[in-house]
Amino acid sequence: MEFATPRQVRQSLRDEIAALRNPESKIRAWAGRLSEVDRVRLAYQRQQAEGLMTLEELRAHLRDLDVRKAEAGRELDALRDVRRRVDELKTYSGLVDGYLRELPHLLHGRDEAVREHTHTEEHEEREREARAGGHLPLYPL
Repeated sequence: MEFATPRQVRQSLRDEIAALRNPESKIRAWAGRLSEVDRVRLAYQRQQAEGLMTLEELRAHLRDLDVRKAEAGRELDALRDVRRRVDELKTYSGLVDGYLRELPHLLHGRDEAVREHTHTEEHEEREREARAGGHLPLYPL
């Protein structure tokens, strides 16, 4: 089994973050579209109230605006998910460094003696359950 180096992990994280791009400008653009929809909705309602358009025309315009509003809402939700994913990826680099610092102590112990681990019946049961569920078994250290 080949493991990625810390440098490869960091580069992979940077690549994924770059692929997601900065969503902030897109969030502002879609939020602006959402505000515009609300502004236009109010304008249409005022026109109908003043008798400048029929109720049927107003309904048609409002249906169109509802479609645009729903689209903007979906896009904003997706972009917020991207932002959360970018934040999550940025924390991984620190986690990887911390795990790598602790790895020798986990393998050898703080006293530098190689630890012996015993495969128990509990390990076998965990492995059977995990594999039955389609997962890899996890063992506490």
